[in-house]
Amino acid sequence: SIVNFYLNMKNSKFEEYKKLKSLLGKKGYKGYPLSLVLGSYFAMLTWKPSVKLYFEYIFFSMRNFSMPFSNKIIFTYSTNRDDYIDLMKEYFPNHDPILVRVKNNIPDFILGLMISIKYFLKSLIYINGIKCSFKQKFILTIVVSIAFKVIDEIEKHDIETDIYIAFNSSYLIESFLSWYFRKKSVKTYSLQHG
Repeated sequence: SIVNFYLNMKNSKFEEYKKLKSLLGKKGYKGYPLSLVLGSYFAMLTWKPSVKLYFEYIFFSMRNFSMPFSNKIIFTYSTNRDDYIDLMKEYFPNHDPILVRVKNNIPDFILGLMISIKYFLKSLIYINGIKCSFKQKFILTIVVSIAFKVIDEIEKHDIETDIYIAFNSSYLIESFLSWYFRKKSVKTYSLQHG
C-alpha cells in the first residue's frame, strides 16, 4: 500500500541519517562532539539532498557568519521569521534576539576558495580510516569541514554571558554556539518546541 511505501521510505531515510551520525562515533574537535553538532546538516543532506545544497555546503568555508556579542542574556535564532522574533521578545522584552546565520557575501573569492580547500583537506585527513561508502565519505567530508570552520571561528571569540538561549539548540550554527556556552559552564536553554 502507499502508506507502507511511505513509512518504509521514511524509515530508510532515518536509518541513513543514524548511520551518518554513527560513522563519526565519539569523534570530536576542540571539545565539540561532531555527531551531535552536525545533526541538522546530516538531516538536510539525508531528507532534502540537492546539488545546490551540496555546493552550498562545499563552499560554506568561504563565507562568514554573524557572531553574537557579549551581553547578560544572549538570544540567537538562525531562521529569519518574524513570528520567532516576536515570540522571543514576548519572553524577554528587554533583550533583543541576535540573528546568527551564514552571510552570503564572499569577501575575497581566491582567499575564500583557499580556506575552503584547507578545511576540505583537513576533514579528509580527519575521517581517513572510517569504513563507509563513497557517498557517505563525501557527506562526512563536507559536514566535518563545516564543523572545523565554524568551531575555529567561534573559538576565536571570547563571548561572555550569564545565560544563552538558542531558539533551536540543535539547528545549524546554534548547535555549535550551544556547545560553546556549555563548555564555558553558561546556563544554556532552547526555545524549540516550546
